[in-house]
Amino acid sequence: GMPSPFTSPSVGAAITGTIMVINVGGSSLSGVEVEVVLPEEMANFSSAAPAGATAACVGTFTASSCAPGERLVFTVGTLAAGTDAVLTFPPKVATGIAAGTMMAFEARARATGGANVAVRDTVRVTP
Repeated sequence: GMPSPFTSPSVGAAITGTIMVINVGGSSLSGVEVEVVLPEEMANFSSAAPAGATAACVGTFTASSCAPGERLVFTVGTLAAGTDAVLTFPPKVATGIAAGTMMAFEARARATGGANVAVRDTVRVTP
């Protein structure tokens, strides 16, 4: 499972992005990765900012920052049965985004052997 509650941000405000990946199965999972598609309404943030697992932004821009449209990939590795990993990242709402705009975050967790779970969450930009 991957519940991902977000706060409702105003323009220029940071969003607290939190993803919890839970191994609800009876055996250990290996090769666990979580990939987040970053929304176009987001401002760049440092690729050093994500926490909870080794993270890197994958896309066409610089390695030192995460940009809109890129994929943020967390490499969790092994997740024992019944355990979880809490992953965080701090996108901000880009300047010029209108209040009421919905920002969508899509995340997908994968593991060796074919485990694959997707979740989508949205936040509304407040005035």
